[in-house]
Amino acid sequence: WGLALPLFLLLDCARQGVRRRKGTGAAGRYLTDTGAVLWAELGGWNWNGILSKLCVLGILFVVLLLGGKFTFILFSWLNRALEDLHLAAVTALVFVVGVLMFMLPPVPGSAVYVFAGIVIGKKAMVSLDIWAASFFASVVALVAKLLGSCGQYWIGYRAGKNVKIQKLVGVDTVPTRAIEKILKTPGLGLGKMAILVGGPDWPTS
Repeated sequence: WGLALPLFLLLDCARQGVRRRKGTGAAGRYLTDTGAVLWAELGGWNWNGILSKLCVLGILFVVLLLGGKFTFILFSWLNRALEDLHLAAVTALVFVVGVLMFMLPPVPGSAVYVFAGIVIGKKAMVSLDIWAASFFASVVALVAKLLGSCGQYWIGYRAGKNVKIQKLVGVDTVPTRAIEKILKTPGLGLGKMAILVGGPDWPTS
């Protein structure tokens, strides 16, 4: 909508101008019937709320962009701070932190993989080549992911019996009911895999 809407309105004005010169367009109107309907529809929108939300989204985008830059700076500092530790100690540290991060819904899984790859990979390259170090870091991240998934399942199993938690995740809403129906389907179909991989963490658990 960024450029498409103003461009559409501009072309619609030009089209209406041509029609008026040819005598087929209504006098005193700057838009065609289609353009007038769209303009009336847009006039009913809450532009104050829309533009406010756009500003918030823009701020979040900048925060995420800068957060990614600062993340690499943090990992670089962390590599320097962990230089004196043995690979086993670094692996254990990354594994524990990774499991905890995987169990937090706001934390994207990609951040954990990057964290394991940079920290463990850098440390493992002291005694291994880059391919072996990358494979080792990937295995640690995968095991942390699987254990974190088991932890989320345990949280969901225990907390799912609480009425307040059920109300919080909207257990009676259509999306949650749909997730429940898909997950209870026998087998491992595409829909179930999509829910397990991309569904909301704690409601799915």
